[in-house]
Parts: sequence; structure tokens; C-alpha cells
Amino acid sequence: MASETTVNIWAEVEEKYIVHEETKAFTRLIATVTTKPLYTLSLDSLRDLAAWDPLSRQEKIELTKFQVTLATQLDLDQGSVEDMTIPAPHLADSIKATVYQPGVLPPVPVLMIHYRGGGLVCGEIHCYEVCLMSLVNHTGAIIVCVEYRNLPCTEDRLAPFTDAETAAQWILGNKTAVGGVANSPVGLIGESAGGQICSSLSYTFPGKFAFQVLVYPVADVDVTNSASMKEFWRIPGFCGNDMAKMLEFSQLLEEPSEANNPRVNPSAPRGSSDPPLSSSPPTLVIVAELDPLRDWGKAYARKLRDAGVRVQQYTCEGVPHCCFNRHFGFETTARRAYEVVAEFVEPFKSTL
Repeated sequence: MASETTVNIWAEVEEKYIVHEETKAFTRLIATVTTKPLYTLSLDSLRDLAAWDPLSRQEKIELTKFQVTLATQLDLDQGSVEDMTIPAPHLADSIKATVYQPGVLPPVPVLMIHYRGGGLVCGEIHCYEVCLMSLVNHTGAIIVCVEYRNLPCTEDRLAPFTDAETAAQWILGNKTAVGGVANSPVGLIGESAGGQICSSLSYTFPGKFAFQVLVYPVADVDVTNSASMKEFWRIPGFCGNDMAKMLEFSQLLEEPSEANNPRVNPSAPRGSSDPPLSSSPPTLVIVAELDPLRDWGKAYARKLRDAGVRVQQYTCEGVPHCCFNRHFGFETTARRAYEVVAEFVEPFKSTL
């Protein structure tokens, strides 16, 4: 019954769009893990699903042909993958992070701080390793993947943003600790809720980042104001109803003022005491054509452009949310998206 429903849903979508074969393969993959829509799951079940990761780190290295040795066997002629912690005075423990370094580094390497997705309520950084190893291969940048606490969080209702700010500020002040040099440009990259966090950091630390890459970002918090949210309210994988459920789980909007807080909502209006939107760094916005978040991303790209920010926008055609991750079956789609990121980052190397 579930597979029949899935086929019927894509058949309806195909009346308007060309659905990529990788999308259909992704749907079949998801069906092997769960046949239940995400919005029907409990928060614990959603977190278990989001942490699903069938590959070991060594298998990911082999899959991506990432020329590394593990940090315990570091060879300076090759790249490295090294787990580390970032000091966090506001926490009992440190913030977990992983540094992905290419085999050949220029004298002034580009640093990219990565924040994962998961609707601010689920996910773990290890699930993004295939994506990040592939990005390092394509861009030649050092990527620091930073963990954050999921919501809801009793200690801090904005915990993901607090943790992200602490980590970003530390990396900006300690570039050499992650493989960079004092004048390494630092950019941001994040998928979904990670894109939301990147926009928040550009707001909190205006002028500190060389660029930002927002991949199908949560660029708003109002699920009623988007045509794509309504259009894809019920599709396989990730749908508008799932986004609404994650916002509910996060308890983020239980304080109504947060919807108008630019630290939380990238599309919130800026007040006279806020850094202007024009202070945002050059931005690449990547959206997926069959994603309920698509129009949020496009609208935010227009707002940035209207504010005078240099913006590039790229659409992954015929694919849904999650298409940036190769291990979900989006081999050609993700590879092209990584190339777009590499092309966007390239000028920041040549200006060093």
C-alpha cells in the first residue's frame, strides 16, 4: 500500500515536473527504512531515523575516494579527518566538531564552517561525512563540521544558535587550530536548518565571514506563506507537513516574538538597531525543485539581492530535499551541486 501511494504521489508531481530518476531511487531507499511519513513519528523515532547511517567512516572514505588517513595515523602528504572539541564556557562539555582537510593545501587555505540540518530537532554530524568529504575534494577547502544541541532544550530555548555562535567565534579566533592561517578567509555552509544557522551567524557577526552557502535553507518559519510548502505538503521523503511538525517539536515559536527575530528567522524584518541585511556576505543559495523549502530559499535570495548582496542561486531540478547528500542516492545531482559550490568558492582563493 505504501509503495502504491508513493507511486501515485510522484505521478501527480510528474504532471508539472520532470522527476529525476535519482528521486525515485531515493524514495525506494527511504521505504526500506520506514514506511511512515516523518510527520507521524514521535520525536524520539524521528531522531533515531535521522541518526541512521549505514556506512562506517572507512567506507565513506572509500566511497568518496577521499585521500586521507585517520588522525591517529596522520600523513602530512595526505588529507585528514580529525575529530576535535571546541571550548564552550556555557556548557558542561565542549562542542564536538570534525575537521576535514584536503591532501594539498595552498599557503592560505579557505576555511568553511559547516552546520548540519535536522530541523533543529534531530540529526548528528557523522551523517554528513560523505557530503563533506566530497565537498573537500571539489573545493580544496578545509571544512570544520560543528555539532550543536537539538531542540527543545530546557537550558536554552535557542541552543543551536548559541552553540553555533560559540563555535564560529572560536574558529574565527583560532584558525591555525583547524589547519588554516591567520588570514584564511572563513565561509559558512549549511543545509536546511544549517542554512538557517548560517544566516543567523551572518546577522550576529556582520562582516566576519567571507561568504555563505545556504543549501535549501530554512529561510522562514511561516509554513503558510509559501507556494512550494503548500504544493509539496504531502510528498515522499520530506514534505511541508514534516517541516511544520519539526517547528512544533522545536518549541521555537512558543515565544511568538521569535518569528520576528532575525537571529532565528532569516526573513524577519531588520530593525534600526539591527545589522542591515546588506551586511550579509556574498551568498550562494541552492534549492531543490521538489522541496517544500524551495520558495523560502528563492525569496531569501531575492531579499539579499535587493539589499545589494552579491547572490548566486542554483536549482537542483527534479529532486527533493536531501539531494545534497550523495549517500541518499543523488550521485549526479549532488556532484553537480558540489561543482557549483566549488565554482562559487574559487574567487575567494584567487583574492588571497
